[in-house]
Amino acid sequence: MEELLAEAEKKENSQQDAVFDMVLLEISKIETQIARNFDISAEEVKIINDWALKRNSKLQDRINWLATKLEAFIRERGVKTVDLPHGTLKIRKSQDRLEFFDLDEFMQTTNPALLTLVPATYKPNLAGIKEQIKLYDVVPDG
Repeated sequence: MEELLAEAEKKENSQQDAVFDMVLLEISKIETQIARNFDISAEEVKIINDWALKRNSKLQDRINWLATKLEAFIRERGVKTVDLPHGTLKIRKSQDRLEFFDLDEFMQTTNPALLTLVPATYKPNLAGIKEQIKLYDVVPDG
């Protein structure tokens, strides 16, 4: 009788193990589906962001074109400020822009007073130092 009871208990334990194994398999499938959902959503977000950038780029081009027209309008009037019902147009004085056609020639032939010396600066390479410490277990002085 005890043998039959032990055998029945052994079969019940193996069936329980099979059930638990099936539960683990189901959890694994669900986790895979969750990861897949995140991947799909990331792709969709990228598609939507690309679409928004494309549309907004066209709209920004339109704004720039209209701003150019407004600038021409205010310059034609010869005033610095125009008050309008939906806002105020203002022209700011901008600095003249310098453009070098041949920078090398300028650098060689110009007065040294027109040049600025920019000295090189040194600073610690933190990533390189950390890598050296990890690889060689050597801490630099300082």
